[in-house]
Amino acid sequence: RLDSDLLRGYIATHSSGLEVLASPDVCGGQKAMDPSSIAQTLDFLRGEYDYVIVDGPSSLDETNLAVIDASNLLYLVATPEIAAIRDLSRYVDSLSQGEHDIEKVKVVINRFSAQHALTVEQIEKAIRLPIAIKLPNGYAEVTRSAILGEPINPKQKTDFSVPIVKWANTLVGSVMPTEEAAPKK
Repeated sequence: RLDSDLLRGYIATHSSGLEVLASPDVCGGQKAMDPSSIAQTLDFLRGEYDYVIVDGPSSLDETNLAVIDASNLLYLVATPEIAAIRDLSRYVDSLSQGEHDIEKVKVVINRFSAQHALTVEQIEKAIRLPIAIKLPNGYAEVTRSAILGEPINPKQKTDFSVPIVKWANTLVGSVMPTEEAAPKK
């Protein structure tokens, strides 16, 4: 059964207005969903919300592939470490070999720093995709946000919040004004 009233019973609403359909409270023992049920659920959620963001596991099992196939965009997030980039490359290869739309795949490099051993060019060569977003290490800011249960304030112009806001704006189709595009006085 999928309807708005049932959904409201499962939704947690943050004071910011963000609504979250959290994972089950128990670990294991979940009933596996078939791919058509996943697609049906995502279609229903698209009718209820302007944006549906799924934080999924990194596995490529039948359930996760159904979510990927039903998605408009797929952001793959990795850190700029050799093992993580190797795993990301394998993941991209697996998606490319199947009947999945690789055009919707975007790559996010988290905790990026120019001092890492891997350069942007080396990462892009290894994964055969361009990097869409580079997020700096915002460990302290993200940890504080998680502990307090408060989102990162987009009005604070920190090294971490600026690219996060830019990413959010690309998701909703907004264009952030740049200094070059700012009107001249």
